[in-house]
Amino acid sequence: MTDARADGAADWEQDLSSRDGWPVAAGVLSVLALIALAVAARYIGFVGQSPFVLLGALVAAALVIWGVAYAVTLRHAGWLWSLGVLGLLLFLAVAVAVVQMIEDISAARNELAVFRAIHTEADGTLALPANADHGPISHAFNRYFSAIAAIRREETAAANRIGIAKAGSIEAARADPKQVQDCDRYARFKTQLEKNRQRGVALTVQLPKEVAALAISPVVKREIISGLRGDLAHARAILGDTYDRSDAMADEAQAMCRVLARHRWRYFQGTPLFTSINDMNEFNAHIRRWNALSQESLAADSREHAAEGNSVVSGF
Repeated sequence: MTDARADGAADWEQDLSSRDGWPVAAGVLSVLALIALAVAARYIGFVGQSPFVLLGALVAAALVIWGVAYAVTLRHAGWLWSLGVLGLLLFLAVAVAVVQMIEDISAARNELAVFRAIHTEADGTLALPANADHGPISHAFNRYFSAIAAIRREETAAANRIGIAKAGSIEAARADPKQVQDCDRYARFKTQLEKNRQRGVALTVQLPKEVAALAISPVVKREIISGLRGDLAHARAILGDTYDRSDAMADEAQAMCRVLARHRWRYFQGTPLFTSINDMNEFNAHIRRWNALSQESLAADSREHAAEGNSVVSGF
């Protein structure tokens, strides 16, 4: 009496030794195994890698899977089936790598498109869209823009505290004598401006470093960093011009404050008049330069608003 288990094992060995080798089943299982590895690759460090690294890993996996399938069963199916399964696995590996690269690029562009909605408020601060922080690229740019906005808010608050907008107003000096006291506050404001200038420059240097450290496709990364070079150079130029004008306006504000602090002016029938011709000439020279700088600032703001959206890093 024969052992049923021995008979079953013998039948299995005989089936494997036949020239069939179950090629369809082996092919399907091999494809499913490769798909499972491709899905797992998203969670084990291949996200953000070069598409060539992902492609190489998937090709290697395809060869290993095919090798196992060939050793177990495909070698009994003939070379046409074996090569067909290998070709299918290699095609799938290439297709997965290409799809991943397309998804990476699409996701990056979708993130960057969010920043086209950035605009400048009336007070000069940057307004970020509500969905400006939803991905690794967005996180980096959101930190950049938020830091710029914080600097602008600090400067606006400081400028309001010292009353720089009223520096050339004799009416303001008459209404509030403190307006022409402590004229050195404008020099202190310049010190803060210089610190903010350096902070702004540091931000433009830090942004590409942060992008370079992101776990995104190197193809996308290179595209972004390449675009940043020109944008950041433009941002630094705007930064320099803006702070140069702000420094000059602080100098003019301090000079006008000192002239008005001498109190050699009076109101006559509602019109402010200087009682010193020298003070009048000095004040008029400073107010002309102040007005010219103000016009330059308005013109620069108009140019930047007109160009808004063409650069993802401008905002100074």
